[in-house]
Amino acid sequence: MPSRQRLQARQAWPARPSCRAASRPAQASSSRPIPWIRARPGRRGSACTIGRMAVPGRVEAARLLLSLDPPPWLLRHSRAVGEVAAWLARRIAERGIAVQRHLVESAALLHDLDKAIPRGDAARALPHGDGSGAWLSAHGYPELARPVASHPVTRLVDGERYRRWSAFASREERIVAYADKRAGQRLESMAQRFASWERRYPDGWSAEERRLARARAERLEADVCSAAGVRPEDVGRLRWTSAAICAARHGSVRG
Repeated sequence: MPSRQRLQARQAWPARPSCRAASRPAQASSSRPIPWIRARPGRRGSACTIGRMAVPGRVEAARLLLSLDPPPWLLRHSRAVGEVAAWLARRIAERGIAVQRHLVESAALLHDLDKAIPRGDAARALPHGDGSGAWLSAHGYPELARPVASHPVTRLVDGERYRRWSAFASREERIVAYADKRAGQRLESMAQRFASWERRYPDGWSAEERRLARARAERLEADVCSAAGVRPEDVGRLRWTSAAICAARHGSVRG
């Protein structure tokens, strides 16, 4: 029998969206549909989860990222987010909550790849996050599009899009979005991450938008950390990206 702690964790974690809701394409704030983030329909009578889809393994995800020749700072950030997300997904799974760990790891590693897409690629012209999702869909991985498209911190103040995301986001999407808010070039607190954004983009948000973004990020943090059974200050990294990148560079097919 599951322990009382595991039962409480399962009850506290947001339920997955219904099959009908999950199959709707997410939309940009202009209400124009983005068809490449539609979830694949499941077989009749099957559970509606992201897990039915094929996702790249660790080495293949690393190979996809390296194919774009990311600058060192982007590679460090991608690795940090990938390892924080992997750590959280493992903790959540250990508490008896179903989560697709491979999807979390791959999406987290690849979440910012639109910053390395070559000029001239159509995905480069899309908003941040959407570009990553479009590129992955075009290269055969549409199942990663939703988690990478919804990670940017700017989504927190994108009214209608945020409301849809907060209502229907999968467990995997929430983990990836939170991991990005805990890792710059290394693991850091969410307060440090927001301070970094504010230094780099001093005119990006109004005071009210900053307040709203922080409040929504704090709710996300409470949600994910509660599911993982940890305090925010105890979040760590699961060190997997170094081996995956080494294998990708040397042509290994494992992972």
